[in-house]
Amino acid sequence: MAIATEKEVSDVSAVAQKRWNLGDFDIGKPLGRGKFGHVYLAREKRSNHIVALKVLFKTQLQQSQVEHQLRREVEIQSHLRNPNILRLYGYFYDQKRVYLILEYAARGELYKELQKCKYFSERRAATYVASLARALIYCHGKHEVSDVSAVAQKRWNLGDFDIGKPLGRGKFGHVYLAREKRSNHIVALKVLFKTQLQQSQVEHQLRREVEIQSHLRNPNILRLYGYFYDQKRVYLILEYAARGELYKELQKCKYFSERRAATYVASLARALIYCHGKHVIHRDIKPENLLIGAQGELKIADFGWSVHTFNRRRTMCGTLDYLPPEMVESVEHDASVDIWSLGILCYEFLYGVPPFEAMEHSDTYRRIVQVDLKFPPKPIVSASAKDLISQMLVKESAQRLPLHKLLEHPWIVQNADPSGIYRG
Repeated sequence: MAIATEKEVSDVSAVAQKRWNLGDFDIGKPLGRGKFGHVYLAREKRSNHIVALKVLFKTQLQQSQVEHQLRREVEIQSHLRNPNILRLYGYFYDQKRVYLILEYAARGELYKELQKCKYFSERRAATYVASLARALIYCHGKHEVSDVSAVAQKRWNLGDFDIGKPLGRGKFGHVYLAREKRSNHIVALKVLFKTQLQQSQVEHQLRREVEIQSHLRNPNILRLYGYFYDQKRVYLILEYAARGELYKELQKCKYFSERRAATYVASLARALIYCHGKHVIHRDIKPENLLIGAQGELKIADFGWSVHTFNRRRTMCGTLDYLPPEMVESVEHDASVDIWSLGILCYEFLYGVPPFEAMEHSDTYRRIVQVDLKFPPKPIVSASAKDLISQMLVKESAQRLPLHKLLEHPWIVQNADPSGIYRG
């Protein structure tokens, strides 16, 4: 499984830029049409690079219920790099359409060539078959973890691991310390029971978690190296975070120093900037979903509620105390929900409790919607920290402090360790 890249082409500098929109392209002749839209020849203005621009209509995708299929296509194709696989450089979207920026294949469809020739010579057929075989070998090899050679292999099964002590348990299964035998690489093996996943109807959520997390590469995001399954269980092979759950650390300390809180908040802001650049919203940032690595670095560990941002969404998800007003009110939300959650987290780091906590759920909902933000006198927290929190916990999502501005805030600059590692 793979995940959609941010809208840039890291190894094709001719088309590389962070954001695209339709104004970045000169649109040329139509190259073809399909059930969901059209394909046009196009020129990227800044670079003069020629591409094929595939234009898909959202209403038709929604009516045919193929949005997930498109998302999967983008997730997979955007990270394939092979001379016999058409490159997907990136995508962008507007209110009505999704645009895929594809490599231009100048000689067109093979099918038309075959129709014209009726059949191919053995020499030509063999050349094509060999090219396709090499491309398929490459694709099938993408089941492994391409850049972690210590754990890389084509197929896993339970016999490939020595299972150690349990690290934790959840609603759907258990997590164990494990060693991959061939490489001696230490991992965390998450074992999920299919019956429980089916009973709770979260199979799609798990699939989405795997699709998203397996291709994120950031020092503050827990790696998902791969997965396998048998008749009864699904196994996720995860990076081992040696120092365990942040939640337990917060419970033990009751609250964190400003220096420690700022270091963690800055690390998470950088990780979320990375995620949002990949068009991924996390939607469930909270202490229980954060782990601490061997060096003390913070890692986002759970992507079960995360989504790609092809559209604004209305789904109620995440944890009650961390829900932003737009989710409570069931209106559309976007990546700014993660800014709100980070503001809640910053408050909880400094005070030991979330800001809108109440005895009754209805009171919590009311306080969130009204942004009933209060700063208690104890523990003592600086005015600068309160200012940052106040700029993040804003009801109007567009007015929340952007993450890149958060990193420039005086409280972060003065308190956060630039290494992202708290050294208490």
